[in-house]
Amino acid sequence: MVATSMKNIINEADLRKLVLDVVRQRLPHAQIRDVLVSRDTDFDGDPIITIKVVIEGARLDAEKTSTLTRHMRNTLHSAGDEAFPLFSFIAKSEAGSLAPARA
Repeated sequence: MVATSMKNIINEADLRKLVLDVVRQRLPHAQIRDVLVSRDTDFDGDPIITIKVVIEGARLDAEKTSTLTRHMRNTLHSAGDEAFPLFSFIAKSEAGSLAPARA
């Protein structure tokens, strides 16, 4: 559930594109099939963005995935969005029942 006091600086379609661009830039050898993005608040009421990256095939570079949050956070901050990104990675074969990102 998205809190009404949350500022959604970036609209959902632009947010999804921004996330996809950063993920593909940081993980150039990964076969990224989709990103599922949703806004919410954390336990303290701070804005977060839950990002599920749907991948196929190749193994992910642990060094790149471990720094992805920092790069995404910097990009969001530069765009005026203070939400904290939370990443998870899902195999395409396991993502069938997930709702697509709202664009």
